[in-house]
Amino acid sequence: MHRFENLQKEIDNCSLPSTRKERASFQHLSVTQKLFSVEYYKEELLSFETARFIDAASQSSTTSSGTPAQLPQQLPVGLQLHFQLNRIIDGFVTNAKSVFDTLARELQWLYEGTPQGDIYFHAWPPSGLPQRYSASLLWGNIDAVKEEKWYTYLNLLRSSTIHESLISTRINLEFDPITNTIPISHIYLSDDPKVWPMTYARQSDLKRFTEQTHQNITKFLEEIATITKNDLPNIS
Repeated sequence: MHRFENLQKEIDNCSLPSTRKERASFQHLSVTQKLFSVEYYKEELLSFETARFIDAASQSSTTSSGTPAQLPQQLPVGLQLHFQLNRIIDGFVTNAKSVFDTLARELQWLYEGTPQGDIYFHAWPPSGLPQRYSASLLWGNIDAVKEEKWYTYLNLLRSSTIHESLISTRINLEFDPITNTIPISHIYLSDDPKVWPMTYARQSDLKRFTEQTHQNITKFLEEIATITKNDLPNIS
């Protein structure tokens, strides 16, 4: 992330009007913070122990005193763990998608100035801006990432968790009777969070998706930083 982090200095030292520089610089800092949150939740997901689900399943439905649990509003332990897992997925997905929307606002301040209304990455850039800076490689990179399967799926997950429901997961465990352990376990994301009933035919491994998505976002930001640095002297 060195190139993207160093872009902050390039923005501060460019010849754009002070207001645009200040706003773009703040947006750049915001993107950096969002990416920090993505990495935080990524680490939380990668370290999430599916063995906890086994412990939960083996627990009795009684309290420690041996009397039946009398709290109907209290969720079963296994469901509580599912909720904890979804809380972390929620944090990863919402921050990962927010990276792109926040980046779009930063680029808007840099390349054109005052944004007109809300800005979302999927609808950026505004009409006419690519023609104004037709020599820039920025537009091709933005169009390309919008077509990536991982980005499309990230959008689906974000839309689902913000507007519709929990992100559904399926946990597969493989038991080794010789060692009496569960050496392999997988958490799968549903094929399409908007389709009911949920299917898991693609076996989209949560931890692999999390790690690859973080890598893809980081790579994309580094590419954008290089392009923007080269464009800055020509932006007015």
